[in-house]
Amino acid sequence: MKNYGFQVVDNTDLEVFENKIKQLLEDGWELHGNLISFPDETESGTVKSVRYIQAMKKDLTERQRGGFRIGQSID
Repeated sequence: MKNYGFQVVDNTDLEVFENKIKQLLEDGWELHGNLISFPDETESGTVKSVRYIQAMKKDLTERQRGGFRIGQSID
C-alpha cells in the first residue's frame, strides 16, 4: 500500500510561489490537481494581488532496494 504525503503551496508573490514549486518538484514531489489563482485583494474593483494555490503529493512508501550490499557480512 502506498503512503502519500500531501501539502498545499500558496502565495501572493508569483516568483516566491514558482520557486517553492520548483524546489518541491526537484525533491520528488508531484503536482496534484490544477493550479488555482484568484484575486486576493481588491480595491475599488481593481485587483491589487493574486493568490496562487497548488496541491502537491509525494509517494513516501519505503522502497525496497534490490541487488547486493557491499561491505556487509551475512551471518
